[in-house]
Amino acid sequence: MSQRPILVFDVNETLLDLDSLVPLFTRLFDNPAAMREWFAQLVLYSQTLSLARIESDFAKLAAGVLRMQGQIHNRHITDADVAQLFDGHRQHACPPRRGPSPANPSERGISDGHPDEFPQG
Repeated sequence: MSQRPILVFDVNETLLDLDSLVPLFTRLFDNPAAMREWFAQLVLYSQTLSLARIESDFAKLAAGVLRMQGQIHNRHITDADVAQLFDGHRQHACPPRRGPSPANPSERGISDGHPDEFPQG
């Protein structure tokens, strides 16, 4: 096992606007807060698998968590519902965040490597 430190970044909500998925979850669960519940469970299971050193496909995990949430809330999640989650994502359902955000690293003097983004002075 490597003794080198590992740095992990979670960029899902920092860079992507997940609120654009709320209409799908409202349709499926009659509750706009269902998207946040799904995402929290998705992150939890993803971290658990990572800590257990079990490789997983994030898209398959996302679909599985959606189906699990459906079972918990007595809602039938179809293949078409899962496809809509991913089709919407591919069609920019999760657009990049716009404007200033306290969680945006570039606003704290951290850059993704573009010279124009380095702080001046």
